[in-house]
Amino acid sequence: ACSFFFSSRRRHTRLRRDWSSDVCSSDLWDEAKCPAPTPSITTTLQSCVGTTVTTQAEADALATCHVIAYLTVSPTEGTITIPGPMKITGALTVSGSTISSTIALPDLEWTGSITFNDANVVTVSVPKLRVLNGDMNVGTTCGSLTALSFPALITVNGMDLVDTCANIGTISLPMLIGTVARFYIRNLAALTSADFGAVTALVGTAANQHGLYVYNCPNLLSLTGFSTLTTIDIVTSGTVYYGLSLNQLSSLTTFDLAWGSITKMECGLYLNDVGAGISTITLTSLTSMDCDDGTPGKLYIRDMASLTAFSMPSFNDDLATVFVYSCSKIGRASCRERV
Repeated sequence: ACSFFFSSRRRHTRLRRDWSSDVCSSDLWDEAKCPAPTPSITTTLQSCVGTTVTTQAEADALATCHVIAYLTVSPTEGTITIPGPMKITGALTVSGSTISSTIALPDLEWTGSITFNDANVVTVSVPKLRVLNGDMNVGTTCGSLTALSFPALITVNGMDLVDTCANIGTISLPMLIGTVARFYIRNLAALTSADFGAVTALVGTAANQHGLYVYNCPNLLSLTGFSTLTTIDIVTSGTVYYGLSLNQLSSLTTFDLAWGSITKMECGLYLNDVGAGISTITLTSLTSMDCDDGTPGKLYIRDMASLTAFSMPSFNDDLATVFVYSCSKIGRASCRERV
């Protein structure tokens, strides 16, 4: 959260001089008595080559490096705070630590990408990070990480969180807004909540990628950030991927997607064993699920115990596959019909 505090004798003035008289206020300006303010001091940003940090001493050496080509953090100490970089033009990589540790980059606002592949790092703090120009990749070695929190992040290209991140309980990107390439989240046994701010579009930039894919997170209760989503536009090549795929999320109780607002969902919809978070699906505005390459989309809905209604009243296109089955509350026969 950000707080702004302003202080002056008159609320609409904020110049560095003696305001003993209101003659210098904005509505009583007298150039003779009130010369133009002295320009503030401008700090020149210092650029540095990429480097690897393993100790606090090495981190302190970056205090004057405001822009850095890349940064790899491989801690050999319990706590490392890296005070300098505001922008990393390439990758921020966390890997290869030898001790349980926490990492903080208190001034970082922009980075090209983030790769996390470390078994010992417990926390990575980036409270000011606003722009992630590439992808966030959390690899198969992340056993100590308990949360992913990016409180100021407004832009990210895509996110991949895969396998063996056994202790990640929460994902929080509350300020995220606009277009994201994809979310790919799977096999996070401890995950209970994931908040992605206010995503309006999922627009893939590479072949063989889902738009929103969440798989095998059996304790996930809340999946939010999609109430303003209208478009799922993905690139395909060869195997058809689904625009939206939620699979084996049996505990899900909150999913804030406004189904009626979806105008494009390329390559189809896959829902399997999703909890009470989805009870009614009405795709009011959807007319087609074809992929970018012309491949017909797929519709696969199975084992949705809480689903009570499903309809696509404006749909007028063929689908490559239609499989709607085992939705107990709308009746087995009804579920098998073409929708």
